[in-house]
Amino acid sequence: MNDEVWQRLTRLFGLDCLRYLLARETAAPDGSSLPTDLTSQQLEVLGTLARIFSTDIPEGLDRDTVFERRHSVAVHLSMFPENGRLEPRPTGVDGSSRSLAEELRQASGGQREASTTKDPLPRSLFQLLEHAYPMLLLPVAGPGMWPSVGSLHWHPAETAFRDAVMADEVLQKLFYEEREHEGHRGSYIGSLNRGGIQLLAFSSTLILKAWDLTRLDSVTPSFEEVYRKLLVVVAAIRDVVDGRVVDLPVRVGFAGIRLPDDFAGAALSGWRLRSVDRRDGWIIERAEMPGQAASTGPDGVDVLIDYAGNVVLEFTAPYRVKIGHFADNVVPLDLENHFTAMNQAIELVRLGLALAPSSDRGLVAPAWIATFDLLVQGWNVNVFDTRNAYKLKPQRLDAAQAEEWMKWIDLIRGVEERKRIQIALRRFLLALAERKTPEDVLIDSVIVWENLFGANGETSLRVSGSLAWLLGTDAADRRKLRTEFNAIYGLRSKIVHGSADMKPGEIEMSEKALAIAAKALRAIFEHRPDLLLDADSATRSIRLLLGDTD
Repeated sequence: MNDEVWQRLTRLFGLDCLRYLLARETAAPDGSSLPTDLTSQQLEVLGTLARIFSTDIPEGLDRDTVFERRHSVAVHLSMFPENGRLEPRPTGVDGSSRSLAEELRQASGGQREASTTKDPLPRSLFQLLEHAYPMLLLPVAGPGMWPSVGSLHWHPAETAFRDAVMADEVLQKLFYEEREHEGHRGSYIGSLNRGGIQLLAFSSTLILKAWDLTRLDSVTPSFEEVYRKLLVVVAAIRDVVDGRVVDLPVRVGFAGIRLPDDFAGAALSGWRLRSVDRRDGWIIERAEMPGQAASTGPDGVDVLIDYAGNVVLEFTAPYRVKIGHFADNVVPLDLENHFTAMNQAIELVRLGLALAPSSDRGLVAPAWIATFDLLVQGWNVNVFDTRNAYKLKPQRLDAAQAEEWMKWIDLIRGVEERKRIQIALRRFLLALAERKTPEDVLIDSVIVWENLFGANGETSLRVSGSLAWLLGTDAADRRKLRTEFNAIYGLRSKIVHGSADMKPGEIEMSEKALAIAAKALRAIFEHRPDLLLDADSATRSIRLLLGDTD
C-alpha cells in the first residue's frame, strides 16, 4: 500500500466514504498521503478495496464515464458477499444481510449497536439506512446529480419495511391501489408537485429525504444524525397524509451582496439570513450557475460576487398534500400558501436592503430557490440567471450596514398591512432592479406614488400634496417639494399619453422619481405605518392633506 493507491481510492470513493469504510470518521482529517496511523486491519481493508475496485476517476473524464464508474462503485459496495462472490442479494436461507461496505467497515473495527426498537417500521429503516449510508457518502457523478442509496430492493429488511408500511393505518393510505407491474401505489397533489408514488421506491425516497434534510445543518452527516432525521420525515409524512399542514425548509440564494466575513448571521423571527457556506455547496452545484461579477467599492477595494449567490435565507413554508387522482387542471387553492410564503420572503429581503438608508438602494436578486417535497426524491431547485440582472452592482456590507439590512427586513415584515400597498412595493422593485429605460423607471416610480396616495379625481394634486406633507419639514419645504413632484408627475403624464419623448436633460427626473418613491416607503414603514391602516390610497391622502400627522 502506498500514496499512489491511496490517492486512486480517494478519487474513486471520496474521502468521506473511504474514511467510513475504514472506521476512522473521528480520526484527524486525511489528505493526499497514506495515513501513517492505520491499523493492520485497516490496511488489509484498503488492500481488499484496491483489488476489487481497480478502476480510477482521474480529472478530465467526461460526465457519462464518471457516472458509469460512480454507479459501478455504488452497485458493488451494496452487494452481498456470499461464498467468495458478490451477489446482488443474499443467497440461501441463512444469507448475510450485510453488504460489502458493511463487511469492510466491520473488518476495519467499526461497530454500531443494533436497533433495539420492537416497532418493525423504524427497525427495518435502521437496517436499510445501514445498507445505504456508505453509498450516500460517495461523491455524486456531477453537478445536478443525486446521491445513490445502492440497491435496497433485495435487502432482507425491505420486505419487513413494506409490510410495516401497509400495516400502518396512516401510511397505507398513500398506496391505495395495486397494479400488476407496479405493486402498491397511489397518486397525490401537493404544494410543490403532483404525481404517483410507489411502495417499491418508498424506502429510497425516505432515506434520501432524511439525507438531504440533515445536510442542511451538517456538511457530512453521521449515520445517527440521518437516522434521527429519518424518523422525523416519517412523522411528517404521517401528518400530511392525515390532512395536517407541516412546515418544510426552504433555502433561497441571493446574488449581489457580500456580508462581512465575521457576520454570524441574523435570526429574523423564525428566519435566518447568513453567508453561503459549505453546507450549501450541494445545492449550488445543482443550480449550475458559474461565474462572478466585480466592482470597486467606495473604499477602492474590489468586491467580487458569485452569480450563484453569496447570501442564503433560511425559512420554512407550509406544506400539505391531498391523496388521490386529480385532473391535470386542478390545483386546490389551499395548496398555494407554500408559494405565497416563498414569494413574500424574497420580496421582504429585497425591500429591506433597498430601503435601508446606508445601502443606497442596494440590490439583491434571487439566484436559486431550493424547496423540499416529502414525497419526491430530491429537491426542487429553481434557478434564476442573475447574469442577466444588469443593474446588479456587487457590494460588500460592513457590520453596521448588515445590521441595518436585518432591521429593515424585520421592520417591514412587522407591518401586516403592507399588503394594502402591494402594487407600490412590487413596482418599486421593478423600477429599481429591472426596468432598463428611464421612461419605464419614471412610470413605475409614479405608480408607487399613486398606489400610496392616489384617487380617481385630481390625482396630481392629491399625490404631490400628500408626498409633500409626508416628506417635507415645514410649510415652505412642502411647497417646494410639491412643485418638484408636480413637474415629475407632468412629465410622466406626457410620456404615458405619447405626447413627449424624454429629453436628455429630463433623464435625471426618472431617478428623482425613484428616490422619492424610496423616501416615501421608508417614511411610511419607519414613522407612519398607521397610514396603512386606511383601506385605500384616497383615505391616506386625505389624512395627510388635512394635516393628520398622528
